[in-house]
Amino acid sequence: MTYATRITLRDGLVILPAESEYDDAVALEEAGFYARRHGEVTMEIHDHEVIVRSTATPTMPCAECQQPLTLGFGTGERFMCPRCTRESLRDMATVSWPADTHVQHRDPEQTAPRALVH
Repeated sequence: MTYATRITLRDGLVILPAESEYDDAVALEEAGFYARRHGEVTMEIHDHEVIVRSTATPTMPCAECQQPLTLGFGTGERFMCPRCTRESLRDMATVSWPADTHVQHRDPEQTAPRALVH
């Protein structure tokens, strides 16, 4: 089975492989890049939907290490820094987001991307 990470932007979609720890690290870097560019993007990784948010000044602490966040990965009010997010992915092969973030598997024919952004 092939796994993929989807990064949804205002004007398109980026699909990246999610077969290894390296793929996860690349996906987090890409999501961070697009969040810095667009302010906020949505990432689907390992069956979880994650909001990736970027701000110019720290607005809240990381839920794990308490470092001020300018780039956060999470849902609702629980956001983690990139380092803690990577560690969660490495330790558990899936991020420990709340249960309500589980992504329903969709038919690819019904969710085709509007545009592929490189």
